[in-house]
Amino acid sequence: MILKPMMIFSYIKRMGLLFFLSISLFGSPSREGDEGAFSRIAEDLRKNPMNRLELLKSARFKRDCSFCFELAHLPRKGKEVVFSGVLFLSENSLLIKIEPKNETSSSIRILCRMSEIPQTWVVESGKQKELTAAELFSPIIKGQLFNPIDLSRAFLLWKNPTYETFKRVKGRFAYLFLADLPAELKKHGLLYEKVRIVIDAHFSSLLQATYLSSKKEELRDFSILSFKRVDDEWIPKGIEVFDKKTHDKSRLIITSAAMNLQLDKAFFSPENLTKPFPSTPSYRNL
Repeated sequence: MILKPMMIFSYIKRMGLLFFLSISLFGSPSREGDEGAFSRIAEDLRKNPMNRLELLKSARFKRDCSFCFELAHLPRKGKEVVFSGVLFLSENSLLIKIEPKNETSSSIRILCRMSEIPQTWVVESGKQKELTAAELFSPIIKGQLFNPIDLSRAFLLWKNPTYETFKRVKGRFAYLFLADLPAELKKHGLLYEKVRIVIDAHFSSLLQATYLSSKKEELRDFSILSFKRVDDEWIPKGIEVFDKKTHDKSRLIITSAAMNLQLDKAFFSPENLTKPFPSTPSYRNL
């Protein structure tokens, strides 16, 4: 039987993308499953690189989860700036609270609904606003580089991506794709024209996204530094943004995780963004 792309994505969603990744990592299924089907999926991905991008778009954790993290900004010149935070993740929404370690600064809350142009709301100093499309490339908090496009990985949803090449990136074999910024973002005169999406050939996971100018000049890298297995799921433990002009970087490290949650969807509503955050079972230190 030949597995068509939609059959592959349906199978992956049913069994769990990270189950598929566990086979890539350890060479054999971590649970009972159809090994022959996974072999056929792997062969289809090898022959049809675009399917790797479609597979990555459909990736989801099995249930809601929450992560505690530290966010460090490492400027080429000047002092390191460190923030701490907590992130709640539902199927299509991110809820984040970030606390600057400087007590004179206020905390910030962010709600992001993942889409091609992610809807994003911010609460800072008690004031709430929805970000415009032009503000989606602005830092989520002053003194670091991460923005709502990074956090939502919206670039994976941009339309009409093209396959570019297969080569080594950071010492790993990878498939490279080019995606155009949506017209709604381009019209605001941003520096970026395209994003190069780099997918690890072995794990079929996002390795890097590089923002390019209209002349294909590389301006900015969003990179996954490391993964960690938690309760049979693989999570990105270290993520970094690097500005290729200033050589400044910001690095987000997951320090603890709570998996397999069932969060009230009301927490992911902009009307409730100023209310207390969800309570969770104890976090597991990583």
